[in-house]
Amino acid sequence: MAALFRPKISDYVINENVEVDTQDHEDHTFSGVMFTIKVKDDLPVDFIQVSALSIRGGLGPITVWVTPDSWEGKSEDQSQWTMVYKGNHSSSFRKFVSLPFSDPVIIPRNCRIGVYVHSAAHGDESIVYDEQRTRSGISIDDTFIQVGSGLAHLSHTPFSGIHPWGAWRQHRQFVGKIAYGAKFQLWNPEVHNEFPIIFKELVDLFLFMRPEENCPLSWMPNDVLFYILNMCRHDWCLPSNKLKNKLIHDKEIKVKEEKEKERIEIENERRQRNEYVHGRRGLQWINFPHHSFYGLASDIFGDDSDDDQQDNDDEYDEEEDDEEEGG
Repeated sequence: MAALFRPKISDYVINENVEVDTQDHEDHTFSGVMFTIKVKDDLPVDFIQVSALSIRGGLGPITVWVTPDSWEGKSEDQSQWTMVYKGNHSSSFRKFVSLPFSDPVIIPRNCRIGVYVHSAAHGDESIVYDEQRTRSGISIDDTFIQVGSGLAHLSHTPFSGIHPWGAWRQHRQFVGKIAYGAKFQLWNPEVHNEFPIIFKELVDLFLFMRPEENCPLSWMPNDVLFYILNMCRHDWCLPSNKLKNKLIHDKEIKVKEEKEKERIEIENERRQRNEYVHGRRGLQWINFPHHSFYGLASDIFGDDSDDDQQDNDDEYDEEEDDEEEGG
C-alpha cells in the first residue's frame, strides 16, 4: 500500500546551511542596503529557508527586513516590510557578524523576496556594500539562489527618503553571507519535468527496461518502481557516458552563446554612444581628441572668427581712407 501513497515533499531540510559569500571589493560604507534573493527553478526545490545574514562594518543598532517579491517601489514604505532581526553590535570591519533571524524566511521555488539591512548608527561607515559589477545585476548565482543588486541607503533612519546628499544610491549590491537550507520535492510523475535531465535518464531506464530473468527489478510493477524513484534524491545517480558528453557539449555551446550575446550588447551600447556623440556637435571633441576647447565653444556659441576678421578688414580700410584724405 505504501507504493500507492508516495510523499510529495522531503521530510528533511538540507542542514549544511549553505553560506553564500558575496563578492567584496570594499567599495562603500553607509547606513543600509536593499537587494533581492531569488530561488532558482533549475532543481526540484520546494522552497529554501533563509536563517541568517552576515555583514561587517561599523554596525551599531542593526535591523533586517523582508518583503515579498522585491524592494522596488517599497523603499520608503515601511508598512510593506516585516522585521526579522533586531540587535546591537560593536564595530567589526574585518570579520563578518552573523544576524540570526527570529524565524526562518521561506522563499518558494521560482520566487523572490526583497531584503533590507539597516543600521541606525550615525555616520557613514555602518554597513559595507559594493558597486554593481555585473551587467545582469546578479551579484551571486549559486546552485539554488540568485542574489540581485539594489539600493544603498544613506540615512540612519529606516526607510527615510531624506538626506542632504540624497537618501538612495542605485546599482549597489550586498556584501556578506547568506545562510540557508533547501527542501526538495520528491519524484512523482506529475513533477517529472522539474527534475534534472540526469534523473530523467534514470526514470527512462526503470520504465523502459525489458524483462530479464536475472534482473528482479525488470519484473516489478510500475507502482513499485515509482516508489523506488520517489525515495531517490534528484542527485542520487550519475549520467551515462552518452549523456555526460551531451551535457558537456551543451554547456560549451551555452558559454559561447552567452559570450556572443555579451559581445553584441557591448557593441550596441558602443554604437549608441557614438551615435549620440556624433549627433551633438558640441560633444564631438570627446571622440576626436584633436578638437580643442575652442572648437567645443565655437560649436556651442557659434564660430565668430570670420566676423572678427571682417571687422579687422573694415577697420584697416577706414584707416587707409583717412590717410589718403589727410595726404
